[in-house]
Amino acid sequence: EVFVYKNGAEIYRTPEQHKYPFSRSTTQVINSEEPRPALVGDDALRIQNDVLSASALWMRDYLLKTKQQGFVISMSDGINSAYTLMIANLSIEMAIKAYGSLQSYFDTSCFSHLSCKNEVLTCLKLEGEERAIRLLKSKLLTCVYMPYSFEASQAEQNRMRCLVESVGGSF
Repeated sequence: EVFVYKNGAEIYRTPEQHKYPFSRSTTQVINSEEPRPALVGDDALRIQNDVLSASALWMRDYLLKTKQQGFVISMSDGINSAYTLMIANLSIEMAIKAYGSLQSYFDTSCFSHLSCKNEVLTCLKLEGEERAIRLLKSKLLTCVYMPYSFEASQAEQNRMRCLVESVGGSF
């Protein structure tokens, strides 16, 4: 059993219905006076993964729809900045995985608009897929440090730089 809150109402979905997280026909509203079960363990993790996957797919689809060359993310040493970076990173990884390989990723007409295509494919041939994926991420993920206060320290900026570089983005 999985409970999700939508517009203040509790919604019940069976494990079978959970495979289709956005289907309205697979839900039934429960009386809100009934006790609310805590989301723990696998149920909480499953919902978290659904949210992450949906966000990453939205970002990937937006990139394709707008024919942009990547994402520019404002980093402010907060959790929202880190979360946005992780979602953008996940969207790239999910797209590559969906196509099976980096070569297949670029062979589709969807991603042929990327200006870094030739550079990444050359790197793929010369240095292998892992290095080419890292190059692709450095081209698609551009992060700019924008502190939330004038008192932000160099240490905070360095933390953001380490985070961005750990996923392969440009800082």
